[in-house]
Amino acid sequence: MKKAIIAIQFLLICASLSSQPAPTPDKTVYIAGGFGKGQDYLKMSEKEKRAYAIGAMNGMIVAPFFDAPEKSTKWLSDYLKGVSDEQVAAIITKYLKDNPELWHLGLNALTYKAIWEAYNKTYQ
Repeated sequence: MKKAIIAIQFLLICASLSSQPAPTPDKTVYIAGGFGKGQDYLKMSEKEKRAYAIGAMNGMIVAPFFDAPEKSTKWLSDYLKGVSDEQVAAIITKYLKDNPELWHLGLNALTYKAIWEAYNKTYQ
């Protein structure tokens, strides 16, 4: 739980201090490994999973602070309306349990993929 709270605070601080220009389509974008792997998430308590889910979604929603086009994150904001932290944690948990071959990968990318797939099942 403490690590999740620290991660949330870190994301908010980074968002408020960012002055880096956004990558343009002709540039390569590197996505850092983030905090933890899929296997780490599965070891968390339910309370920690929910805290992680809140932090992860808040981090993704503030992407426009880093000059990400709002149209690129609108789907996420729209999808999360009325969705609880418990639901997001369940989506991530289900995705990881259904894909054990991915547990060694970065939790940030796995979280995005889980939410993206849930969104597409709902709206596509």
